[in-house]
Amino acid sequence: MPSTLRLIVMRHAKSSWSHPGLEDHDRPLNGRGKRSATALAHELKRMEWVPDLVLSSDSKRTRETWNYMKEVLPDIPVTFHRSMYLGGVDQACLEVASVEGSPSCILLLGHNPGWSHMVYELTGQFIGLKTADAALLEPRLNASWDELMNGSQTWTLSQLIRSRALLENHI
Repeated sequence: MPSTLRLIVMRHAKSSWSHPGLEDHDRPLNGRGKRSATALAHELKRMEWVPDLVLSSDSKRTRETWNYMKEVLPDIPVTFHRSMYLGGVDQACLEVASVEGSPSCILLLGHNPGWSHMVYELTGQFIGLKTADAALLEPRLNASWDELMNGSQTWTLSQLIRSRALLENHI
């Protein structure tokens, strides 16, 4: 019987390219990004996929994405990791596997191409995560975070939330 653990793999919201001199790490969100981050948070709450913990890249756009989401999902602990900025699947899996306590739902907030690749590695299904999209994953077996993050295809893609569709439906 599958465990009650849940993993949300989310790409940051749409960033601004208005300041070409900024380093990639320092790009802020644009207007659509701010709206989509909030819309996605409302959808997670509606679906009862509220994370107990957020592990995020430390880029400006991931920090801002979470800042807009936490207006809807307050009081959720978040940690920002430089290693998740462009660290890829292995680094993100290490971060999740080393989580202390017993969160039942973790949200990973980061970047592509790593996050789309992570969903593929964990589920065997390739999906292209656009900005502020979230893949909702459920485990295929009853196991610990460590065991689930160290195996290939140990998760099932339960649902994919496309933020663009959320915005189109709420305008």
